[in-house]
Amino acid sequence: MKSEWSGQIEKLIRKYRLRSIFFQNLRQLFRLLLIPLLIMSVLIYTAYHYIEEKEMKSAYGDALSSLEEDIDSMIRSVQSQITQIAFDTDVELYMNQGTDGAQFELADIQEILKVPLMTQNYMSSMYLYARHSDYVITEGGMFDYSLFYDKEALEFYYREMRPKGLRYAGTRVPGKSRMQLSVYQEVHYNAVSEGLIVINLDLDKLVKKSERNDGDQVFLINGDRIVYATDESMADKNVSAIQGYENCAEGEIDVGEDYCIARSNTEVDGLKLVTFSKNGDFHQKMMLIRTVLFLVIAGMMILMVIVCVRVSERIFRPIRLILTEIEKNRLSLVGGEQGFQEENELSYIIHSIKQTAYNSQNIEMELADRIRLLKKAQSVALQSQINPHFLNNTLETINWMAMDMLSPENPISEMLEDLSVMFRMALEDTDIIIPISQEIEHASHYVKIQRIRYDERFDLDWQIDEVLYQYKTIKIVLQPLIENAIYHGIKRMEGQGLITVGGRLEDELVHLWVEDNGPGMTEEDLEKLKRNMNSEDIRESRHIGTANVNQRIRLYFGNQYGIIVHNNQGRGCRFELVFPAVK
Repeated sequence: MKSEWSGQIEKLIRKYRLRSIFFQNLRQLFRLLLIPLLIMSVLIYTAYHYIEEKEMKSAYGDALSSLEEDIDSMIRSVQSQITQIAFDTDVELYMNQGTDGAQFELADIQEILKVPLMTQNYMSSMYLYARHSDYVITEGGMFDYSLFYDKEALEFYYREMRPKGLRYAGTRVPGKSRMQLSVYQEVHYNAVSEGLIVINLDLDKLVKKSERNDGDQVFLINGDRIVYATDESMADKNVSAIQGYENCAEGEIDVGEDYCIARSNTEVDGLKLVTFSKNGDFHQKMMLIRTVLFLVIAGMMILMVIVCVRVSERIFRPIRLILTEIEKNRLSLVGGEQGFQEENELSYIIHSIKQTAYNSQNIEMELADRIRLLKKAQSVALQSQINPHFLNNTLETINWMAMDMLSPENPISEMLEDLSVMFRMALEDTDIIIPISQEIEHASHYVKIQRIRYDERFDLDWQIDEVLYQYKTIKIVLQPLIENAIYHGIKRMEGQGLITVGGRLEDELVHLWVEDNGPGMTEEDLEKLKRNMNSEDIRESRHIGTANVNQRIRLYFGNQYGIIVHNNQGRGCRFELVFPAVK
């Protein structure tokens, strides 16, 4: 019943489209259920959007707070390290006396600088600069200022950031393109600036430890300049380069259409922390909720469609039963003819009744015509059995008369004898397929007749492998191809012609071919021949025998077999038969 109902629906779609009574009912039911479904979908979407925005703010807020805490902790640790270094005795001696007095212990100062670098992986380097000696001490030794690798950071401080106190700046890592956060602290003894303590922080290591997505960006801003950015191309730019920065207030989280940005202040005066995230990463995390919502809405849609279809089916059931019965009668009476288009099923029912009544009146006339044609075919079949015998007997009589009038051996008798044998082989044997050896014999008699007719203008070379003699072929396939080679090849050339008839067995397939050394065919004639051979109807043409053979092979053995034409314009043509090897 389900497949029958599906077939009915398919026919309704094809015939009436949306004019069908079934679809009219379905349309009305959709209208009744669609409005509540749309309202519910809007409510679900609004709730999802609210939940998503809330979850985004919560997630990004937690990540921002965690990162802010880490940075504040880092700053406090740096301040502690600077205070400890500034009050160290050896550092004070170095700052006051430089290298002249040499009363400080360089190894002790290096040890003070080395310990924080070993314990705090975010501290990339640390050094002391004494102004009056113009030397720099790092954990690796003492260097002349003019040869120091990070001289640009020191020059930047004295050029741009001279005010007293703890200062922060984004600088380039020496020899690299990425940024670092440099912390500067001038060392004063007796209100006199004796030098500078510099700690370079690798914020990449600190940021990587924080709980954030790989695509999230982190910015540290000092004033209106970006001193650090996970995206190196954003470093040292104005804050206006950050998308959505102006729309986000201090301590707030702003959720845009495709991004989320959060701002907060660190414990360092003037140093701000900003995180920027594309919503795509968060949307992936919310995929489960979206999937559930989508499945709910899709389920409601499917349920609505099922309900509407089932109700429409029940309403349409009586009409469907009538249509089914009409279709059964139509198939039995008029062969399923669908020659008219109606407005809907009701007009179809009325029209079908009228058409059935009209066809019923013509059944007797059609039946009478078929009986008449059958009797005519039987008469023609009986006549065709008589004519061959009469023609064969006549040929035998003419042959004896020629022998009596001329001599026992003369060309006329030979032609008559070959012709008589050909007719006897073609008409008396009722088998559809015959041995290839018998087909060769039939073709050889035809060749003898044609050689006499054309005054031996051509020679014939038989190259058929004797292995093929045990296999079978349909009757009369070589003679039409030889005839085609004579009329369209040899006849159109000057000089002595040559026709080659060959055959071989290859991959359980029989290959028989007829090849001439005539002028061949033009491309236009070749295309016409191929169209004629591939046509289901045999039309009058220059190669009607070839098309006849090709179609008979296909009818008996299958469409994958037949004749292959090899044309060599100016040097001849080859027609090759291919069919399965059958014993």
